[in-house]
This record gives sequence, C-alpha cells and structure tokens, in this order.
Amino acid sequence: MKYIFLLLVIIPISFLYSENFITIMKVTGKVEVKEPGKEWKRAYPGRIVSQGTVISTGFRSEAKLDLADSSTIYIEQLSRLALNKLSIKNKKS
Repeated sequence: MKYIFLLLVIIPISFLYSENFITIMKVTGKVEVKEPGKEWKRAYPGRIVSQGTVISTGFRSEAKLDLADSSTIYIEQLSRLALNKLSIKNKKS
C-alpha cells in the first residue's frame, strides 16, 4: 500500500518539474485532445499534455496553452495543433 501511495505522489510531481510539458489553461467551445494511441477526449483547463498529443478546436472554439518556459499558445477555431516535438532552448545573454 505504501508503494502505491509513493507512485501516485512521486510520478505526478516529477512530471510537473519536467521542462517539456504544456498546460491547457482555457477552453472555449469544443476543444479535444488526442494522445498517441488513444481516442479523442474533451480538453479541460488544468490538463497537462505532452509530446505526440494533437489538440483540435471546433467552430467558435479556442484554447489557451501555457508552456513550461512561460510562453503562451492560442489556438483559434477550426484548428488542429500537433505537438510533434517539444523542446525548450535556453537563451544566452
């Protein structure tokens, strides 16, 4: 039982500190997410998506995504975004 608890706590925490993730911050209308090898599912604020995920917006729909480096992506209606490669490059001063 202790091992299950540790896995449920440690795995999500370690994922949050990964540099290659995107959080869905806002959803308006019909926005869906398709992870590799899975079916389309409704997107919701707070959902974390990773490499290989496809995000689709319907008519009069939009989504706001926040990246780990504080960048923002806005997806407008009737769009499809495939997260084929996620990487964050450090800027040199």
